[in-house]
Parts: sequence; structure tokens; C-alpha cells
Amino acid sequence: MARRIILHVGAPKCGSTYLQRCLLQSRETLAAAGIAYPHPGTGHPGNGADIRDWDAGRLAALFAPGIHTAVISHEDLLNATKRGAPLVRLAHEAGITLEVLAFLRPFRDFIYGSYSQQMKQHFETWLAAGQAYDGQDFDTFCAAWAARYRPAGKLASWAGMAAPGRFTLAPHDALRPTVEALLAAPGAVNWKLPHHMGNPSLRVADCEALARDIAAGAEPPETLRARFKAAFHKVREPDPGRTPARSARIEALYADENAEILRRFCHDNRADGADSR
Repeated sequence: MARRIILHVGAPKCGSTYLQRCLLQSRETLAAAGIAYPHPGTGHPGNGADIRDWDAGRLAALFAPGIHTAVISHEDLLNATKRGAPLVRLAHEAGITLEVLAFLRPFRDFIYGSYSQQMKQHFETWLAAGQAYDGQDFDTFCAAWAARYRPAGKLASWAGMAAPGRFTLAPHDALRPTVEALLAAPGAVNWKLPHHMGNPSLRVADCEALARDIAAGAEPPETLRARFKAAFHKVREPDPGRTPARSARIEALYADENAEILRRFCHDNRADGADSR
């Protein structure tokens, strides 16, 4: 069977952690179906952060006897197209088909998720500094991220790197059927994963409250740490920070980008009014 690489490039906050953890826990059944998900044993479940540094030997090692497909995944690759150029060249030289896979979700949900992710990643630093989100309120945060994160052009670059007809862009809520169709190995992936292991987003309301109280400096750090930990147990509760007005403003910021994605890829990424998590 012809060798191929399925390179999953993101986007962030579109189920990447869930996908990676499911692939990681299914490595034995995948290998039995001729599919490799190599992993260095690091804390991050992704395996594609260093593809820029790969050489022909590293590429060849993916395809042990009986392996015809290798899956490489890292959500941050979407914004790092230059990292993919060496892999494209190596795959072409080795006669390996490179397929590129990306997922998108409505930008409203992406921004909400990114607001949460920033709090998760920087809470201790912000607590020590006495300021979160560089002092930005939520609306300013949204505008700054919308100006910086414009994926249409990046997606087009990745599409150009894939083998002809081998670029897939799908909605994040179609992740499972999309991956199963690409792998063509029914039952090889165990999709059951505890909810907390999928990197669920904190509620916007909890992040805003933490940011406000970090800046106020009226509560001791241990109290704020306890509230931060408690926020992880509220992720499935209704979020008063996600309002129709905010959602509409975020979608308006991305109207041109959504139009470009629709034009280039026939993919409608506009929010439909439902609040998907």
C-alpha cells in the first residue's frame, strides 16, 4: 500500500487536544491497522511541533514494517506554515503522499476559547504581576485577537503544500467522522475520553472575574488560586459571559475573513446562533 502522512495543522481551540489524546490512547489498535501515531512521551499529546527539524531518516522511521499511514498533529502549525516546507520536500523526495487536515469553528467560539486558554496558561504570571490580559477588557481582547488571527491565508498556504486533492478543511464538530474517513480503519480509534482531558474552556464570566480581582489586589493569592481551580469544575454550567451581543460583535469582526474562507474553500464558518463548546 502507498505510504502517506496525514498532517493535522489545527486550528487552535478546535478539538486538537481531544483528537491527539484519542490517537495517543489508541496507538496499539491504530498500529494493527497500519497507522502510526508516533509520540516522544512528552506532556503535550501532539507530535508535530518539531517537523521543521525532521530529516529523511526521521521520516523513514515513521514507516515500520506494516505501517502505511502516519498521523502527525499539532494545532499551532496552522500559523507556522514555514515549519511544513521541509516535510513537504522530504515527503516528495521519498514518494510519500502528504495529506493536510484542518478544522475550524465559528470565530465567536474561537475567541471565547482563546480568552479561556490565556487565563489557563498565564494565571500564575498574571497573579504575580497584578494584571491579566495586559489590562485589556474583553472587547479590547477580542479586537486585538481578531486583528492578529486571520487564518484564511494560512489555510491556503497549507492547501498548496498538500498533494493535489489531499487538503481537508472541516468543521470542528465533524472531527470524528472526518478523521475516521481519512484513516479508513473503523474501530481503530477509541473516542471515549474524560471531559476534562479534552482541554475544555473555562467560562468567560469566571475568567473576567479573576482578571478583575487580580487587578484589584484585594484578595490574597491563595484565595484567587482556589477560585481559579474551582473554575475548572464550572465549565459545563451556563456562562453569563457569553452574550448574544458579544457573539455578534465577534462575528462582525470576522465577517470579511469568513467570506474569504467561503470563497476559497466553500466552507461556511459563520456562527449559526448555537453556542457550541
